[in-house]
Amino acid sequence: MSEKIVKDYQIISVNQLVKAVREGRSNSERFCFIIGSGASVSSGIPTGAGLEAQWMKEMEESPGLDEIGEVAKTLEEHLEYKFEEIREAWEETKKSGTPLPSDYYFDLYKLRFFPNHRNGYHYLEKIMANRNPGFGYHLWP
Repeated sequence: MSEKIVKDYQIISVNQLVKAVREGRSNSERFCFIIGSGASVSSGIPTGAGLEAQWMKEMEESPGLDEIGEVAKTLEEHLEYKFEEIREAWEETKKSGTPLPSDYYFDLYKLRFFPNHRNGYHYLEKIMANRNPGFGYHLWP
């Protein structure tokens, strides 16, 4: 029964959400909200698709996609996708303006920040520094 109610009312206002969570918490219900990278846009943090495009541009400029392709061969067992597939999708992205599939995000991260992935952590920390969280990040006590 409750599944049908949720399906019928998938879009609710912020006030309705707050009320529903408050009432649920008063009844000892627990909640988990899974939000995506788009929840950060209002804070000035790029989306995952934006980061993918940025990383591809950076890799394209230096050291070049041919060299990244060689790196991908050495990392092959740690990548989910073949770099040629990603490269073809990137060429299509540049032609059409559609974003790269989000499926490539983690492979692009590994390639962009190879050989020192800690640089990737610092990169992400810097783009998130001094940003105010959007609504999706607020916690209720």
